[in-house]
Amino acid sequence: MPDANEMDIDRLYEEASLVRAEIEVLWNEAQVTDVFVKGAVSAAHDRPLLDNERGSAVSVGLLNAKKWRKLAELSEKLGRLIEDIEQARKG
Repeated sequence: MPDANEMDIDRLYEEASLVRAEIEVLWNEAQVTDVFVKGAVSAAHDRPLLDNERGSAVSVGLLNAKKWRKLAELSEKLGRLIEDIEQARKG
């Protein structure tokens, strides 16, 4: 039967795995959105954007900034979980 420390390590690994999966999903979403924003910026160099195009680009840009901020927070959380796992292993 696993001891409390092993159970704690298993729980930390499970949580780290979930955080990593969330990071992967957000990373992919942010990359796709970056392409859209870059396209809007390129279009703005070629011609003036219509009001709705400009509003859409700004809205998507702000949403993407939130995704990148969340990615930074999740990365920090994953780092802390890894440190906790290492500490629990030392035990």
